[in-house]
Amino acid sequence: MAVALKKIKSPADEGAQINDNFRRLKDALGSLTGTVKTPGTPGAAGVPGKSALALQGTHANRSTAPNFAWKFPVGTEFYETDRTSVYVNEDRTGTVSVVGTALTWTAGDLFDATLVGAPISVGGFGTSVTTFTDSTHISVSAAPPGGGAYKVAGGKWIWLTGFYEDVFASRPSSSGHDMSKFDVGFVFRASDYRAAWRWEIDDPALFTFKWVRLYGLYDDVFANRPTGLSASPDLGSDEGFLFYATNRNHTWRWSANPSNFWVVQPQLSIPMQGTISPDQKPSLGANDSGFLFYSTDFDRTYLWTGAAWIDAPEQRPRFETGMFAVDPGLGWHILDGSTVTASKADGTTQSIVLANLATPAYAKLGTSATGVNAASGATTSDSAGTPAGTFAGNLDTTSAPSATVAVQSGAGTTVATSTHTHTVTPDGTFTGTPMGTHSHGPNTLELRNLVFLAYIRL
Repeated sequence: MAVALKKIKSPADEGAQINDNFRRLKDALGSLTGTVKTPGTPGAAGVPGKSALALQGTHANRSTAPNFAWKFPVGTEFYETDRTSVYVNEDRTGTVSVVGTALTWTAGDLFDATLVGAPISVGGFGTSVTTFTDSTHISVSAAPPGGGAYKVAGGKWIWLTGFYEDVFASRPSSSGHDMSKFDVGFVFRASDYRAAWRWEIDDPALFTFKWVRLYGLYDDVFANRPTGLSASPDLGSDEGFLFYATNRNHTWRWSANPSNFWVVQPQLSIPMQGTISPDQKPSLGANDSGFLFYSTDFDRTYLWTGAAWIDAPEQRPRFETGMFAVDPGLGWHILDGSTVTASKADGTTQSIVLANLATPAYAKLGTSATGVNAASGATTSDSAGTPAGTFAGNLDTTSAPSATVAVQSGAGTTVATSTHTHTVTPDGTFTGTPMGTHSHGPNTLELRNLVFLAYIRL
């Protein structure tokens, strides 16, 4: 009996619902772009999250002049047309140590190249940034009297809302500072994988970030299972990604830590179907434990242990013999003496010779199976014989009158009034051959019966 598992919800249905939700959000964002100014043209300042979109342009436009965040009032919003996301500018703050005009970051927001030319206050002392060295070092035009808190008014763009949809290969990477702490919350949806990720903090102390899968299930043929997940430096970002192989009926989950590999999910799968003769079972590995394969030629389900194939639970015993009124169908063969191919517990096959019940035979229970045994005892009918022999003894069976006796009249001896006879029993022994015994040959004393078809489970 094949193991039957409930089929998972169609990935196509899930994808359609997700796509509809994203279309609604994208349309809503698109309706706002009519109020957006041309790239580089400032609009009215507003309250973060509530103001009208003041600027628009590509992602590259936002990080280049003249769209540096510090050039606009706090609360200005920028709509990225290529990534359909909205950013708002806020103050860039932190603490620094000071040596002359050289500032060294000690805490808070790191520096970037967009700060060159920006007004900056250090401990309340106003100056401007002249040189960007790296994320922890800049120079200013006038030396502050000492270190302390620093602030660049409106000096950073912070992700506010929206999402970016493209093929998975276009997912932004942390390399090249394309994504940073200011992008935390940014949502990316891979249109080809039908899954979404959110940019989140990985380790605040180390200023590391990563993509975290939100939802989605990608379905395709097994050959197209993604190979580029969790690539450095975003280790762990694709943990939990689900892939459903449409030609294998199984779902795999991406496990990114401590190492990258796919793990089969039996609870989200149904048996793959195919034959074992010829062998259509897939090549599997240790992480595919629990994979099920249904043999359409033997009506059996096999389970992959991670190292080998075995019979799945609840399978009918191999070589079970049964009586049927009609052909039981797949997986059975009538006992007709032919040589057939049978299944094995390891998912391979073997050749066996069947018993031949073309001439019916009765079943007999025992401690071992011996196949069909030939009839034994008399095999022909004998005729009845004629008794023959000799008798030794007295065969005289005649009788004679009794002897006479003289009597006197009056008182005296009483005699019979007439002659009488006596029965004689022969005295002797009969020796010889008694009447010959006889027997009936096979199948001559058949009782009323019902004949069934004898089939064996392969």
